[in-house]
Amino acid sequence: ENREGWVPRRSASNPLELNLFQFLGKMMGLAIRSKNVMSLNFPPILWKRLIGSPVGDSDVAAIDSLFLSQVKSLENQCDDSKEDSAVRSSFSSKMRGQFFVVQACDGTECELLPGGKRQQLKWGNRRRYLRYLRKFRYSEFEVQISKMRQGLLAVVPGQYLSLFTWQELSVQVAGRGMSSKDVDLLQKMTRYSGGHSKNDPHIQMMWKMLRTRFNDEQRGMFLNFVWGRSRLPLTESEFEQKFVIQSHDKSSNADPDNWLPIAHTCSFGLELPRYTNYDTMCDKIITAMSYCHSIDGDGTMRTGIAVHDDEDEDIED
Repeated sequence: ENREGWVPRRSASNPLELNLFQFLGKMMGLAIRSKNVMSLNFPPILWKRLIGSPVGDSDVAAIDSLFLSQVKSLENQCDDSKEDSAVRSSFSSKMRGQFFVVQACDGTECELLPGGKRQQLKWGNRRRYLRYLRKFRYSEFEVQISKMRQGLLAVVPGQYLSLFTWQELSVQVAGRGMSSKDVDLLQKMTRYSGGHSKNDPHIQMMWKMLRTRFNDEQRGMFLNFVWGRSRLPLTESEFEQKFVIQSHDKSSNADPDNWLPIAHTCSFGLELPRYTNYDTMCDKIITAMSYCHSIDGDGTMRTGIAVHDDEDEDIED
């Protein structure tokens, strides 16, 4: 669920590393106050811990898919009504070699309690193991998150922060990403130049592509391609500049369907060829935003070259 999300490294605990987590918290506070969102893809468990909201098994399962299956398996065996010699024997056989230790998200082995490496999981202590397992998973990054919170509170007053839900805090710091509904906001904040008009067929195809062909991840990639960021501001007033769709001069005297678009991230602009076919336009834009990541000194994504279907696609990085 959060395969591209970030969590703190639990083993990052020396003074320098903890100071960096505190600095990150300060930057998050500045993002809230300046309304310049950061590209931070944190899972819900981190946002919840930052504001002290309760976490549950589902929050841990979102970053550790094996956790929930392990918990459910143990809970199923905690039913005393099922207790008999056969069940006890089966449990002991399955858990042989299992101690009160767990592998953290960063791969390090951690004891669930002092001396956990010497305490074997048995039928009689299965509930205790489950209790300590949950406690560890719910607070696995507590040291690092505590430092982030210290930094955040150095910039944003605690009484103000307490007004947020974890979802609202996520939006204030990192923006909304780009859902299909956010395309409406981007379209409102778009102007057209170089002879383009909002009623042009290729312009209408582009908005259709963003709304119906692309998923949230692809819309984020598109925004990163044209602006160098993967999340939109929250409101129209927070846009520092409008998205500009401009003429693609290189394809003006050639077949536009053979050309890739050119993005200008500093000026939030896109040179869009006048594509004549919807599927061709989708293919060309996906190719450009997927494989062209370098930005020139003038903030230009280097993609404005002709690509023919019967030739190898040679994309300039």
